[in-house]
Amino acid sequence: MTTDHTAEPASDCSAVLDRLWEFLDGECPEAEADEIRQHLDACDRCVEDADVAVALKALVQRCCRTASAPTTLRTSIMKQYGCSTYSSVEYTEVTRFIVPPAS
Repeated sequence: MTTDHTAEPASDCSAVLDRLWEFLDGECPEAEADEIRQHLDACDRCVEDADVAVALKALVQRCCRTASAPTTLRTSIMKQYGCSTYSSVEYTEVTRFIVPPAS
């Protein structure tokens, strides 16, 4: 059952939207991911925002599939995080938003 966005406290929505990209990238701790899933199940507005974020990620992945970061940028990032090497990244095309199930 979904509810109107106005029924959710604005602070809940703000907190979810602040963590949305981490959630979509699978970088949230499981407890936070569960909270976000529950909120998205109950809030039409936030799930719409999540759908837009997923569409944007998919667009960037499609458009930038062959692009690579300049060597100077890669070197700077590796120095900042103490890495001496990097590996390539495999892209997966995102075609629709699915709330990941709780583990």
